[in-house]
Amino acid sequence: MSYSVRNIPFAPFAPFARRSGPAPAAGPGLGLTLLAAAGLVACGGGSDQAQVVAEPLKIETVEVSVKVLDAALQNARVCFDVNANGLCDLDETVVTSNAEGIATLVLARSDVGRYGVVAMVGADAVDKDAGPVNTAYVMRSPADSAGLISPLTTLVQTYIDVTGVSSADALGAVQERLGFKAALLGDYVAAGDSRAAAVARLWVLLKQQQTAALVAGKVAGTTGVSASNPQLMSLGCSQSVGVSCVDIDALLNRQLLEMATDLGAASAVTAQFNDPGVRADALLESARELAKVAALSDAQMTAWLAAATATPASEQVASVPSSGLSLRWFDFTDKDNYVYRSYQSTAEQNTPDANGYRHFTDFRESRSTPKDPAQGSPQLLQFGVSYSGRGDRSWIRDDTYWTGTEWFACPAEFVHQATPWSAQGLSDSLYCRSSQSRNQRKERDISGLLIVDVVKEIRAFPLKDAAGQFADWGPDPARYTDALNVKFPANARLYYQTGTDLNAPYIYRHNAVRTYLPDLANGLAASCALWTAATDTANRVVASRLEDVIAANPGRPCSFNANAQTGPRNEAWSASSLGLGNYADASLLAPSAFYRDGVRNLRVSFAGTNKVSYWSCLLRVSDGSARNCDKVGEGGYEVKQLGDASVLSLSGLPVQSAKFANEFLLVERAGVVNFGFKSKPAVNHEIRLNKEASEALFTALQMTF
Repeated sequence: MSYSVRNIPFAPFAPFARRSGPAPAAGPGLGLTLLAAAGLVACGGGSDQAQVVAEPLKIETVEVSVKVLDAALQNARVCFDVNANGLCDLDETVVTSNAEGIATLVLARSDVGRYGVVAMVGADAVDKDAGPVNTAYVMRSPADSAGLISPLTTLVQTYIDVTGVSSADALGAVQERLGFKAALLGDYVAAGDSRAAAVARLWVLLKQQQTAALVAGKVAGTTGVSASNPQLMSLGCSQSVGVSCVDIDALLNRQLLEMATDLGAASAVTAQFNDPGVRADALLESARELAKVAALSDAQMTAWLAAATATPASEQVASVPSSGLSLRWFDFTDKDNYVYRSYQSTAEQNTPDANGYRHFTDFRESRSTPKDPAQGSPQLLQFGVSYSGRGDRSWIRDDTYWTGTEWFACPAEFVHQATPWSAQGLSDSLYCRSSQSRNQRKERDISGLLIVDVVKEIRAFPLKDAAGQFADWGPDPARYTDALNVKFPANARLYYQTGTDLNAPYIYRHNAVRTYLPDLANGLAASCALWTAATDTANRVVASRLEDVIAANPGRPCSFNANAQTGPRNEAWSASSLGLGNYADASLLAPSAFYRDGVRNLRVSFAGTNKVSYWSCLLRVSDGSARNCDKVGEGGYEVKQLGDASVLSLSGLPVQSAKFANEFLLVERAGVVNFGFKSKPAVNHEIRLNKEASEALFTALQMTF
């Protein structure tokens, strides 16, 4: 950020009467002296009364040079977002950017670093690379990075808006989602960072397509442009019909943030084209494909606006504490096939302790009907203990958490802690002594609303929950219309909650790594020839040391004779590499019915001291084994000591891993190597029902807590 200093007269109050006498001395205290004098009322009359006009205060200001990018954007309307509403309002000074994308704003020196910047890129703007903008959009930047504004700074600012974390933490989280270390707050054009530029261009193209849909009136109630503020044309909606342009823009920005892994993956492909025309065509095609996922229906927009207009939910302090719960997630087919998760508290747990914490348990229940009726009645599993004491402990936790000082095998019935909800609807929680998160919730009174209508709205919510797809939440309204055609009781509440990880611990499950015997792991033909489903178990042993796992996974497959089904190669990779997870690849059309379409398996092998190779593999339909792998990258590994365990983590992962929710770990402890993981930084969107609403829903479905 560049700036220069100058003084501008500033008169904070009107002239006033004062007794004659020497004028106050100029100096640092002048403003306070004059303000104090302004409260005095002159007494009497006479010649000793005089009107004295105070000299205006001189405020030291700075000129802030802001660069606006997709490529350099001319005619963008730029302002400091003083009221933090994501718009350039009529009372905020707006400056238009020049041909190099530069706009120079003036700000009081004392306000430097206080306000973010908004760029409203109207249809009259010109992109230095892409030409006329035609479809308007809005961008933002964090307050501590006001010298540059771009799609990438908007991704960072959106993460800040959602989570409340610092710009440094937001930067790291967005980089993690994109899958590469882009200079998100820097000038990627000047740096020649083609991949960052590709992400920025994809962001613009996607937002333009969504905005164009709004302008065309494809979402109910968003047609027209507010005559009171022409700047709102950049958002393609009208305040006059009760639709908040800020809320709609926030939704589009959150969608794009959730699609960051898709943007990062697409950028890896499009950035490799050197010809500008070819690259532009590839970006447009990628944007069109991504837009199919991002498209919003009227029902989704309605559900979002209901959430956006809800109010922060603070802690309700009762004179006599009572038990409570919130329904965290609900899968329901029928009363014999469902899974739900809830956070529950007894009256005692709802009473803050001496340190101000309230407490809760994680209670879950699953009921399923066996596929074979001969296997008996539906199976019931219960995890933890409910506020009423229910819980048969048939569903256990198999995770061990690193708390920072020790490994903790957290039981299902463990009592977790959280701070009470503040007036802003904020609460920090600590789960299993290790997993810290910050949660923000809004509240909506649904008393008297039909349950079927609220369920439809929940299922239409456009953002994502790690627990599942909102489209699958709860009972199918079409199937259970009659049962759900009852009203929620008094005090029924719906909570819209956003959760952000503050500290994601290392976790391992008691899932031991089994390595193959050396000859098979090294792909020796004689051993490979004897490897069948019947002999698989005999060829594997439980790994006791990380060194054993490294040595047993050198990436040397078993090669068999190829045929029409297998294609030109017939290689089995499961014995000489470790699976990191499956990822979608819509472009994959398997060479035969021998393999799965549209999905690949990412694997890792060890290639010497601290070196690894990454492989993308086909999946055999019959058993899901990895076949015919291709190398997609190289990286490294690190082993560190945490308490009495050695933990191996990977680095330099390829773009294919960007969509994985967890980082891959191996944990050697107590003479066994187990698979482990660490959650990546994430923002989770949740919709919960309180106790009164949950009980009403379950009663309608002939269920009980």
